[in-house]
Amino acid sequence: MKELSVAVLVPCAGSSSRLGLGLKKEYINVTPEQGDTVLYRALVPFFLASGCVIRCPRGEDKIFALVSVVVVIPPETGIPLDAVSKFSERERDKISFCAGGETRQKSVLNGLKYLCGVMPDVVLIHDGARPFVSKDLVIRVTENVVLYGASAPCTKVTDTVKAVGTDGFVSEHLKRDFLRAVQTPQGFLYKDIYEAHVKGDRQGFVATDDTELLELLGKKTFLCEGELGNIKITYPGDLDKLRERI
Repeated sequence: MKELSVAVLVPCAGSSSRLGLGLKKEYINVTPEQGDTVLYRALVPFFLASGCVIRCPRGEDKIFALVSVVVVIPPETGIPLDAVSKFSERERDKISFCAGGETRQKSVLNGLKYLCGVMPDVVLIHDGARPFVSKDLVIRVTENVVLYGASAPCTKVTDTVKAVGTDGFVSEHLKRDFLRAVQTPQGFLYKDIYEAHVKGDRQGFVATDDTELLELLGKKTFLCEGELGNIKITYPGDLDKLRERI
């Protein structure tokens, strides 16, 4: 069975100011054990997926082969080796760090450029502050990348959502049946998302996420089923939720 080379790109160049703890949320230890960090928890499912079978069209199934994990960090900080120290030496050999840019979009582009030396078939872009992601979701997104070229997990919107104008009044009543909350990991064919990011950078196009950039190439992203528990650590209470699940 042939391998599907997969890289994981993790933007971690933000300030984590909303958490209010004076420490980047990805590096916070969630248990007393050294290296048991938010970032470690966010990366484990990708290592667990390595070696799993990825269902492909026409029965041409492949093996999920994790070839590289690139963590994009603030350029002014040192390499956070303690944040990944719980991984085995063999696993740590696959983890690299590169400097981010002034925005998330530029940080992702830096990470994609870093991966030019690897040229994976698929790249999964995942928030380092999403430690609740599962191995099953990683595999599901990857399978849909193989099927459709790009995929992102999502959940249905349960609240009634309104568009608001600059005057503070409702400007549009949105139909929630057609609305989805998008999560990560978002998966792409590496060559496509790299080309899309380069094009967006040259045009000065500012996107809300990587799927929007892909549309610059005239390509669409398939939305697959996400997980309600796949939340992003944003506030101190979110860390408590993580500790409760351990």
